[in-house]
Amino acid sequence: MRFQRALCLGLLGFLSQGHVLAHILSKRTFWEDGMVEWPQKPTVQLKDIKNMKDIHLGHPVYKAEVEGFGTVAYKHWNTGLSKDLAYRLVGAEVEAYRAIEGKSIGPKFLAIVEKDGRPVGILLELIDDADALGEGDLESCVNKLKALHKQGVLYGDDLASSQFLKKHGNFWLIDYEWAHPPGKDQSKEETEAEMEREVAVLREWWA
Repeated sequence: MRFQRALCLGLLGFLSQGHVLAHILSKRTFWEDGMVEWPQKPTVQLKDIKNMKDIHLGHPVYKAEVEGFGTVAYKHWNTGLSKDLAYRLVGAEVEAYRAIEGKSIGPKFLAIVEKDGRPVGILLELIDDADALGEGDLESCVNKLKALHKQGVLYGDDLASSQFLKKHGNFWLIDYEWAHPPGKDQSKEETEAEMEREVAVLREWWA
């Protein structure tokens, strides 16, 4: 799934119009309900990120040094993406992190990273040297997903152990680029069914 998504994102980087991009951009986003169109968050320029080292989380994520932030995790998006798609993907993550702020669900959000006036990634709290996940960690991961749902956020992507980090008995859910609130016309029952489906997908993967 992650290979397919990476391939899809590579293709979308060359598509500034057409039905594929239109489908992605048609997904409901957090800022359609009166939130600010692009939240005012700290910004860092890509050129100011130093000493990047790939930490192999399945997505281009780097351990890096940034003045004023220290050692951080930098999640990078393809700089060739269209501006609309860049805002859609990075924006989804930023808004998801805002929804879960202070809830100990995901790593702490620190800043938006920009290049030439467009978002190309985000800075996050670094959770270094994470422990390997085992069979006994399923319920902790399920509980973390349910905590996300309680904040009104659907994960929006296939779930596997690679979306979780564990360290010293603590768990974090990561990768929110496809996260979104329930659909505008979606009933409470439909929303609950979608949340249950996400939990079932995670359990099925673990089985």
